[in-house]
Order: sequence, then structure tokens, then C-alpha cells
Amino acid sequence: MDPLRGSGSHRSSGYHADSEDAGPSNSRSSGSRHSRSGHNSSRTSRGGQAGSVSRSYPSVLPLAEISEAATAWLINIARRSDSSSDHKLVAQAAYNAIISGTLQHRDTQGSQQANYRQRMYPGPEAGPGTLMVRAVRNEQQKFNIPEIGFLWDSGEAINFPLSSDFAGETIRRDNPNLPLAKQTYNDIRMFHGTSPAGKASIQNYGFSLDQKTSGAMDRFIQSSGRNQILPGAEQQANNAHHLTVQKNVARQYAGAAGQGRAVVRTLINNRQAAGVFPDPFSRAGSGAFITEQDIPASSVLGSKAFQSGQGSREFRAALRARGASVSESQARRLLNQVQSDSEDDFF
Repeated sequence: MDPLRGSGSHRSSGYHADSEDAGPSNSRSSGSRHSRSGHNSSRTSRGGQAGSVSRSYPSVLPLAEISEAATAWLINIARRSDSSSDHKLVAQAAYNAIISGTLQHRDTQGSQQANYRQRMYPGPEAGPGTLMVRAVRNEQQKFNIPEIGFLWDSGEAINFPLSSDFAGETIRRDNPNLPLAKQTYNDIRMFHGTSPAGKASIQNYGFSLDQKTSGAMDRFIQSSGRNQILPGAEQQANNAHHLTVQKNVARQYAGAAGQGRAVVRTLINNRQAAGVFPDPFSRAGSGAFITEQDIPASSVLGSKAFQSGQGSREFRAALRARGASVSESQARRLLNQVQSDSEDDFF
């Protein structure tokens, strides 16, 4: 499926090919684009793609013939603070491919534009796929790049123009496993309230009884007295990890040791295998659980912003258990899409 639209298509027309090797449809009109996308052949706002020049297109898109406006727009989108991670990734990939001269000619639409592509693996956070670049000759015989896109092997796709309205004109196709991924994430995500230092330790080393401190219980004993503690509660607090399915409960426990507040998110695909069971010392309905088994750092979520990949193996196992056949890179990308909670906030 090609993330680039035919030149005469409306922005809501979606995608029109079914394989990663397909380029923009030759059956589409070569006339001007819908007015919102601004690709009318008489306009110059997108690198000056004006006029109708008939000239053959090279087998590889040459850097020497790329307009300065085109490369400037790619760098602009790759670096703008309001660009999404996908916009930055695709723009940077297109820029790198142009600089290295690796974009291969796919097909030509009429005499005005041609489509180029390159198979690539932008990184483990993104997964493999096909980069698509649309090239248009201008009156100076330079190539303008009106639109770029990327088709991931996972089935997701994105394409957008090189213009100031790139965000508004972006078209996406989500991974078909996305609804299942959202439900799976909600099913297996658990919270743990701690301090900022405790959070950093857990993200680096996982939930480890060897690293565990008794600060919260000690503080409670100091403030309320040991006689206020139920028999066995102190021993459990020191020999088990506490989790909850409710973020507000984790917030209540966060900072109990008086060292600041933070919330850690971890993924537990199989609670029975992880030894997770309801906390006998917590009130009914609190959604509180404990486990006496350590939880590896690979199951602890890192920052969504940095796309660290933490939790992707556990997430993949959960998806596969629910019937979705996904690679680890696909699971990592899905996890980043559905991870709704900021790793850094306390809300």
C-alpha cells in the first residue's frame, strides 16, 4: 500500500494500493491536486513547482538536481518542535536518501511528476518499511519534492506535503492491530507509586527485592506507631512488590517515604506466571496487588517521548497471546502509539 496519493485525489480518499511495492496509481488523473493540499501545478509555494515540463526522470533521484527549497523543507520539518516523531523520522529519512542518492525511480505520472522509493530500516523504534518521495520538475529543471510518505511493514502508513500545513494535510493509515493493541495495553498495564529516585532505579534495574527499601513502611511506623500495623503487613511490605491497576491508588502511595512522588508503569502479561495476586492488606476495590517475584527492567515502561522500547517484548507476548502475529519492532511501534501516559508526569 502506497502512502502517497494520486495527484488528482481528494485528501480523504485514503490509499489505493495493496502491497509495499506499489507506487501511486497510474490510473489517477495527473491534473492539479485538491485545493487544500495546494499541489496545483500553477503554484510555487512548495518549492516553486510551477509549469508543465516534459522530461524523462532519472533512475536515481540525483542530489545535484534537487531544488534548495525541497531540501530546506525536509530539514525544517525534521527539526521543527511541532513536528511529530513520525514527521521527523520520515523527513529525515527522505533527506538522508536524497543526500546519499539511493532513491530509486518507481513510476512516472504523466510528464509532470515521478515517484521514487527506497526500502529502509530507520531504527528499532520505527521498524522497516518503504520510503516514498514524489518528485516534480520545475521551470529551472530542478526537482521539487511536493510530498513524502512512508509505508511500514506493520501496515501503518503516513504521507504529507512539504509545506507549512504539513500537519493538517497529513494522511495516516493505522496498523490494523491498533484497536487490539489499545485494549491489550489497558489490560496488562499496572502502576507502582514511588519516589523519583525509586522510579529511576526501577526503570534501570526492574523491580528487585535486593534493591527494595523500607522507607514507606518506616515512615508510617514513625507517624502512626507500630501498633497501627496489621500483623504481617510490615513483613510483606519488605518482601514483596506492590502494584495496582488504578493510577490514583499509585498516586496515594507515591512519595510515602517522603522523598518526592513518582509513578512507574509496568506491563504484566501473565499475572499468574508473575506471581501477582491481590494484596490482602489493602481495602477491597483498591485494585492493589503484590508479587514476591522480581520484575525485569524490560517489562518496565520508559519514556513515550524517547521511544525507548522498554516493555515491547512483554507487549508482543500479550498481543501474540491474543492472536496477533507481530514482530518485536511492530510491537514496539504499537506500544509507543497506545502508551497514553507520559513517563515523566504525575497526572
